[in-house]
Parts: sequence; C-alpha cells; structure tokens
Amino acid sequence: MDQSAMFNRDEIKEFAKEYGIQILKSSPYFAQANGNSKKNNIRTTHYELVYSHDAVLPLEVTVLSSRVTLYYDIPVDEYAEAMMMEVQDLEERRVMAYNHLLAKKRNVERTYNKRVKTKVFSERKFSIVWKIILPLGSKDPNLGKWSPNWEGLFKIYKVLKGGAYHLASIEGVPYRRVINGKYLKKHYPTMWASIKHG
Repeated sequence: MDQSAMFNRDEIKEFAKEYGIQILKSSPYFAQANGNSKKNNIRTTHYELVYSHDAVLPLEVTVLSSRVTLYYDIPVDEYAEAMMMEVQDLEERRVMAYNHLLAKKRNVERTYNKRVKTKVFSERKFSIVWKIILPLGSKDPNLGKWSPNWEGLFKIYKVLKGGAYHLASIEGVPYRRVINGKYLKKHYPTMWASIKHG
C-alpha cells in the first residue's frame, strides 16, 4: 500500500492485527510518479462513473468507517434525495472524465507527432521517387540479404488526401494501385546519372 493516512488509522491496524494481515508500506519507483498520478486523475473512480456511487468495502462495514457511520444517521428520505443528487452529478463527472481522456490522448498524439517527419511530394514535372519493395522484408532468393529495399523510379501522377499518392512510370503510364507516402522517398540524381545521360 502507499502511505495514505486512511490506512494508518488505529481501527485499520487493529483489524489487520486481528486477522493476521501484515501492512507493508511502499513508495513509487520514481518519486515524481506519485505526484503525476494524483495530478492526472479525474478525482473519481471507475466504479463511481458506472454505478453513480462509491464502492463500500466489507472492511468499512466491519470497522464502521466514518462515511458508513454517517449514512446510518441520515433519515431514509434524505438519503434517497442525496442518492438522486449523486445520480444527477454523475453525468457531469462522466463528461469531465471523457474530456480528461480526450486531453490525454491529444497529449500523446502531440508527443508522437513531434517525432514523425511527414513526407510531402507534388505533381511537378521533376518529382521523381523511389518506392519501397512491398511486402516489407521480401527478399530476392538470388540476392538474399543484398536484395534492394527500394524500386523505381516513379513519377508522382496524382496527390490524394491523407498522404496517399498515385504513381506513374517514368514514361507517364499510371499505375492502378495507390500508395501511402511513407513508402516513398525522393530521388536525388547523382553525378553518375548525369554522366550516363549526358
């Protein structure tokens, strides 16, 4: 268990001693992790988001925790009214939890996108690319590990939405299949190519 004050009460210690339960204290591996978990949580439990009420542990009934004792002293009609108010607040807590989840996903996406380098090609006359040999990892039986990873050359025939491209041969004949831009790389002519064609 972590070092929360609720587990350090005398009633809990007596209960644990009576049933032979050994209470061990622990701390997170990184001290910062404890602060992050408290900072990032939504201040409610998954159980409460589903059932609109916090779970009551059998231990709390046996030891009569403060919140269980409080419920014994409330008249039935006031208790029912309090439960209805909790149900009404539940929708707001669910929306807050959902917004919190979306914010965390956006944060993960933003962190991931910092590392991603997008490739953008255009339909210009000299936009020539290599295409990766698909499926990935396929090898020529004669060349083995010396098999080329890229094939081509291709022209960008048409730019489509979502980073997809329609390729054409150097002669301008379009291919039927569309390919994702992450499987393409720009071709830079070398001096050997200029000597060969010159």
